[in-house]
Amino acid sequence: MSAVCGVILAGGQSRRMGQPKQTLRWPTPAGDITWLDHARHRLLQVCSEVCVSGPDGQPDLLPDQPGPLAGMATIMTASPGERCLFLPVDMPRVPVEHLGALLQTSTAHAAYRNSLFPLLLTGNPDCLALLQARLESQDPAHRSVRGLLQDLGADVTWLQGDAQALSNANTPDDLRQIIPAESEQNETPS
Repeated sequence: MSAVCGVILAGGQSRRMGQPKQTLRWPTPAGDITWLDHARHRLLQVCSEVCVSGPDGQPDLLPDQPGPLAGMATIMTASPGERCLFLPVDMPRVPVEHLGALLQTSTAHAAYRNSLFPLLLTGNPDCLALLQARLESQDPAHRSVRGLLQDLGADVTWLQGDAQALSNANTPDDLRQIIPAESEQNETPS
């Protein structure tokens, strides 16, 4: 197990979903669990500790800042220098192997080319300064994870991943597309 803090990003308002995503149910062979518990279980398989950024965990330092950067800044500011593996609660299909692949990279930061998350960041001074600058921007378009990764440039290892496994669920329609496929995979043949 790697000395990395797994961070579940659960601070979104879930407006399009119509209910808090962390409370949605995920089917497992042992019974349904919440998406929050599902994310925690996967992260604990590759990280030494797991924390939650959002309503069920560490409140954001900048609650008026929408988007994941505020949650990321909260965690990274509290633990400068630490490697953090960020997994949004609304990505229930990301396999543990994809999380582990990020941790095997030799650079300070790693992401998948076809998805911004899951994401490995190291809270080194450069990363923290770039993150803070993006959060302080008056232009909401400047406060983006994609922009932060562009700022980090050559310090990011880019991996290829399965687009379907890296998809997130923002609406009830997304949810209907994700759950049936996974439920079929969890069924045991008779």
